[in-house]
Amino acid sequence: MTAENKSKAIHLNDIAVIYGLGVEAAFKSQVICDLNQESSTNPEGLAKFVSYNVKTSGDKCALCEDKSVPITVEGDVFLLEKPAVSTYLIKRADLPVYIKNFIGFYRTQKNQKAFLRAHYKENANFARKYELFIDIESLLDSWLQTPAGDLKTHKVAYQKLEKSIVRSFPASLKYIITLSDTASRRLAELIVSVLASHGAAIDNSCIVPDTDLSFIDRNQPGMIAVVSASVVTGRNLLFLSRALREYEKAISAFFQFPQPYQQERVFRIS
Repeated sequence: MTAENKSKAIHLNDIAVIYGLGVEAAFKSQVICDLNQESSTNPEGLAKFVSYNVKTSGDKCALCEDKSVPITVEGDVFLLEKPAVSTYLIKRADLPVYIKNFIGFYRTQKNQKAFLRAHYKENANFARKYELFIDIESLLDSWLQTPAGDLKTHKVAYQKLEKSIVRSFPASLKYIITLSDTASRRLAELIVSVLASHGAAIDNSCIVPDTDLSFIDRNQPGMIAVVSASVVTGRNLLFLSRALREYEKAISAFFQFPQPYQQERVFRIS
């Protein structure tokens, strides 16, 4: 370097790095905004990307130990020109347990439609398309028409629902109010059938549609249950909640099938 070049050289202290990530310790003082994640000073920063210098430092690659295949990424568009492909034939043993329990709702018996359908168009109406459609009415009909001992269609789901019914409805149950849809009526009939099989003195005469609450005796103490087999009836349930306030001697309760999980925002059917 000539004397002239030295006089024009920029000193390190005169250089500033606006954004720095993984900057070497010698240049740390020049960084204005350090993007590295630090638990105390910058908890929302970028976490360190774990890498392994196998050739130079002799590091042991944990990804390779986990059978991960390294690939070469070249260019500024990150296209995998020659990806390393390992073929693998998926076998029945690879099916997770939770899918085994769930997939039964897709299976159908002879001359029977599936209860659970994806991307379903109701009545060939293309404007009404469901990402997930659960045919609760047909499912409840199949349970009502078959004795519990001879049940083969989704027996595990029925047994869980039966336990939930026995646990939820006390002996003081007097009336079951159903919403206007057919599936809610079927659910009420199934509840009566289950409770009667467990010794409760109850029959279908206690089932009351939500359009005729005048049938209910205001002076009779006991429980009034509202059952719903539809998840799009929030307005109806709000109306019933307000209407039941007038029945001061009765205790009201709401029962819904399928039952929602609050945290995961999904619905349990098995």
